[in-house]
Amino acid sequence: MNGKLIKFSPDTKYIVSGSRDNTLRLWDTSGKLLHTLNGHTSDVTALAFSPDGKYIVSGSDDNTLRLWDTNGKLLHTLNGHTDTVRWLAFSPDTKYIVSVSDDNTLRLWDTNDKLLHTLNGHTNDVTALAFSPDGKYIVSGSNDNTLRLWDTKGKLLVTLNGHTNDVTALGFSPDGKYIVSGSSDNTLRLWIGNWQGWLTVGCDGLHEHPTLLEAKTEDAKAAAITCLDYADWSNTEKAQFLVKQGQAIAKADGDTKTAEAKFNQARKWDSNVAIPSKTELRHLAAPGLVTQAEKLVKDGKVKEALAAHTEAQNFDSNLKITAISWDFLCWYGSLRGYAADVMFACEKAVALEPEDADIRKSRGVARALTGNTQGAIEDFETLIKSTYDKQLKVQRQGWVDALRAGKNPFTEEEIQRLLEE
Repeated sequence: MNGKLIKFSPDTKYIVSGSRDNTLRLWDTSGKLLHTLNGHTSDVTALAFSPDGKYIVSGSDDNTLRLWDTNGKLLHTLNGHTDTVRWLAFSPDTKYIVSVSDDNTLRLWDTNDKLLHTLNGHTNDVTALAFSPDGKYIVSGSNDNTLRLWDTKGKLLVTLNGHTNDVTALGFSPDGKYIVSGSSDNTLRLWIGNWQGWLTVGCDGLHEHPTLLEAKTEDAKAAAITCLDYADWSNTEKAQFLVKQGQAIAKADGDTKTAEAKFNQARKWDSNVAIPSKTELRHLAAPGLVTQAEKLVKDGKVKEALAAHTEAQNFDSNLKITAISWDFLCWYGSLRGYAADVMFACEKAVALEPEDADIRKSRGVARALTGNTQGAIEDFETLIKSTYDKQLKVQRQGWVDALRAGKNPFTEEEIQRLLEE
C-alpha cells in the first residue's frame, strides 16, 4: 500500500486507509475497525483528513472524489476529472479541497460538492501540491519541471522555473514566506519571499517574452493581465509593457485595433509613455497583415486574404512582399476557386523569382483554371525541362497532354490532391 493511502486524523484519534479493494476503512488507534466506507468503483488512490477532523476526502481510479464524515457517511461525490485522482489537500480552514489528476489539471472544490475552478497550465502530470498556511494560495509541482502558484480564485499567479527534471515534492514554510521543492534533478530549491515576490520573478522573466506580449492564447492573455494586476511593476513599467504588447500584436497579426486599445490602456498608467504614431503603427502592422493573409488564404478565406494584402500595401506603400508570399496567394487562391482574382499575385511571384519551379507551377495551374491554355502549357513545359524527377515529369506531361487535347486536368479530385501536397 502506498504511504499516501494511510492518514492520521489531526487529533491522532483515528486512522483512515485506502485500498485497491475500492474501499476506505476508518480505525481507532487501538486497532478497532470503526467503519468501512464503500462507494468508489475502482482503486482508492488518494486520501486526506480535513484540518478540523470532521471530514475525509478520497480520490480514485474511477476519476471521482468522495467526501465522507467520520461516521462513515458518504456526503458528496465530486465529478469533474477525466482521469485518475492522484493528490488531495484541504485548505487550512476546511473550506476548500484541491485535487490533482492524471488529466494534468488541479480542481478546486468547496465542501458542498461545488466545483469552483479548474486550474489549467501544467503540461505534464502534476505530482505534488500544498495550500499556503493562510489558505489563500496553492502551489503545485509537475513532471513539466515547474512549480505553479495559484490563488483560490483559480488564477495562475506565477510559474517558477529552475528545476531540470520532475518536481516530486514541495511544501510551504509555516509562516508562508518560503516554498521548498524537491526534484528528480537531485536538488532541493528554496524559493524565498512571498507570493508577490515569486510573481515578480516570474513576470520579470517574461517581460519581453513574445508569448506574453503577443498573448495569442487564453492562458497567455490571463498571464499578461495577472502580471499587470499583481507584479511589482511601477506604473511606467506597466505602461511600457502595454505599449510593447500592442506593438507585438500589430507586428504579429496586423491587428491595429487591439494595439491601439493597448496604447489607450497604457496612457491610463502613464500619460507620458512613448507611443508609436499612427503612421509608425501602420508600418509596423503591414508585414503582420501579409502573414495574416497567408493564413487566411490557406484556410480558404481568399477574399479576406486579398483584403489583408490590400490593407498591408495601403499601410506601407514601400512594403516589400516576398515572392513566396505572393505565391501563397496564387497557389491557394487558385485551388480554392479564385484563380482570376489572384492572377496578379501569380505574375508578381514569377517576376520576383522567374526560375523558381514551385512558383511557375502555381502560375501554370492558375493559367489553366482561367482558360489560358497556351500560357499554362508553357509554364508546365518549363517545369518538365527543369526537373530530373521522373515522377514529376510524368505528372506535368500528363497536364500538358490533357490541355493540348482540350481537357481540364485539374478536376476536383486533382485539386484536392494538390491542396494536400
